[in-house]
Amino acid sequence: LNFLKIINLSKGLIDQTAAFQRLEQVFTLLRSHEREFPAQLLQVFFYICTHEGQSQIEIGKSIGMTSSSVSRNISWLSHRHRLGKPGLRMVYRKPGETTKKGNQYQNIFLTPKGKETARLIRKIMYPHT
Repeated sequence: LNFLKIINLSKGLIDQTAAFQRLEQVFTLLRSHEREFPAQLLQVFFYICTHEGQSQIEIGKSIGMTSSSVSRNISWLSHRHRLGKPGLRMVYRKPGETTKKGNQYQNIFLTPKGKETARLIRKIMYPHT
């Protein structure tokens, strides 16, 4: 019985090690696009990968981020970084519905580069599927 517990425990450690190795590979992939890839940028990108087409406002509410932070990170992920530098070109904004006040929502979608990056991340995280 103790031997079986040891086997199960060691399998759990191997699974954890493999999971962290996969995460490290994901970060390496993302850093190949941008040397500095902060956690907020990562969170926004991952959210867009799984909720494509949502507005910036919906993204912010869902992940608990201010609208200015969401906008800044989406700009970095799109064609133009807020500092005037080129962006990552992984997402693009598309005009959405207009509010009663006349403001227009911006819906966020993955570019082909963003879709390919998401595909590579899935391949790293789930290599056997």
